[in-house]
Amino acid sequence: FKIDRIFNLEVMEIPADAVSLLPYQTARDFECLVTGFPDAETGRVEVVFADPTRPDRTRAVADKIQAEITLAVAERSDIVRAIHGKYRLSEQLSVLTGDRKKESISYA
Repeated sequence: FKIDRIFNLEVMEIPADAVSLLPYQTARDFECLVTGFPDAETGRVEVVFADPTRPDRTRAVADKIQAEITLAVAERSDIVRAIHGKYRLSEQLSVLTGDRKKESISYA
């Protein structure tokens, strides 16, 4: 695998619409966050992971957003903080309280 960037999410602007490409449950389970929109030339989407060494997770995220991904890495605590700050509270609560069906995520 190849890591293209290392991010400091505390100072990075991440568009809310880009974050919504990946469901909250997946972001939370895999400790990852979409940082932007698909690249106009390649169609690739940059996703920052706390642990990008897990090909099962990177593959599952690529499948979930239906795009090739460019791997980036950031501190786990920064990713968790960004996930909680970027996703709507209503989406977080519905997942945490079980009001919504748990997403089907392939860990293969």
